[in-house]
Parts: sequence; C-alpha cells; structure tokens
Amino acid sequence: MAIEDALDPERGVLHRLLLRWQAGKCGYSVFALPALQAIIDFKWTKFARKLLLTEFAFFMLWLVSFYSFTIAFQDEDASLSFAQLLQTSRGKISILCNILSLIGMAPFLAIEVGTLKAYGLFGWATAWNLLDTATYGIQLVIVVMHFGRINVASGSLSIAAALQAILMLFRLQFFSRVMPNTHFALVDQLREVIASVQYYLIFLI
Repeated sequence: MAIEDALDPERGVLHRLLLRWQAGKCGYSVFALPALQAIIDFKWTKFARKLLLTEFAFFMLWLVSFYSFTIAFQDEDASLSFAQLLQTSRGKISILCNILSLIGMAPFLAIEVGTLKAYGLFGWATAWNLLDTATYGIQLVIVVMHFGRINVASGSLSIAAALQAILMLFRLQFFSRVMPNTHFALVDQLREVIASVQYYLIFLI
C-alpha cells in the first residue's frame, strides 16, 4: 500500500508523526511499524547517515577545540588584556581554540533554530534540546568572558568551563544512541533508572 508523500520532509508521514510524538499524542513504538521502518531505513541509507557523520565531525571539532582551550587556559595570566594575550603563545592557542569551538558549534545552533521553528516551543522543549541549548549558552558566555577579559581572575570562567566540559560529554551520548555498534547511552540508562525508582529517591531526599 503506497503512502502519499511518504518521503516528503514536510508533508510526509514521518514529519506528521514526529509532530504528534513531540506533542505526546502517540507512543514511540509507532515508529517500529514495518512501513515506517522502511521509510526510516531508506532515509538513513540515502542521506541521514552522511548527515549524521558530518554533524559528528563538527561536534568533534567543537569538543576537541574546547578541551584544548581548557588546557591552554590553565595558569593563564588574568591581568593580561586581549591584545597582550595575543602576544603570548598560550594566549594565541586559547583564542584559536575558542574560535574553532564557535565554528564547530555553529551548525548545531542553526539546526536548533530550525527545530524550534518546525515543532514550536512546546514541541521543541525536550530534555535533550534544553540540554543542548545550555551548551550553546555556556559556550558563548565562555568566549565573551575570555575575549572580553571579564571576571577572568574570579574563577567564574573556570567554573563555566568545568560545567561545559560535563555537558559536552553528555551531548556526546547523542551520537552513541544511533551508531550501530554503540547503542548504549549513559544518559538514557540513567533516565530509565531514575524513572524506575523516582518515588524511592523522593523518600530518601
């Protein structure tokens, strides 16, 4: 049985079901139906796998650049201005890493904006998307603080960098969820455990 416009990105059945799933009007199991699995497999083979690998390459650029920044930032002289920082080798590395981090982050920020437009605020506001948005915000704060030399000596930048390092590792779990050999995702497992013992945790608290 043919499904009209099944592969269309906006009028297709997948997009419509995703809108319903985001709104909580259908279960996740609906995507396991054979007809939908065929559409998903086709899109995965045709373009989605290549797109995901491209996203993963940008994410690794972001991840490696940011962690390199955290290393270069250690023991940085907080009294130096931005111009003075450019005169030091460590300063050049930390500034370059921040710029590369922004380049790596840019495609994901564009995707997030597109997702928000497509699904609306309430359809977009999932735990994963909110976590992703936090990584964008903290990354921008880190760059502004570092380039503007704002409260660098107070330790605020180090705290923001430490929080971002944790969030970036959580974000890495997204890619492990869809790769054939790495279906395990720590965040998903923690969420399932917490959901199973939530009332016991409330009692303990």
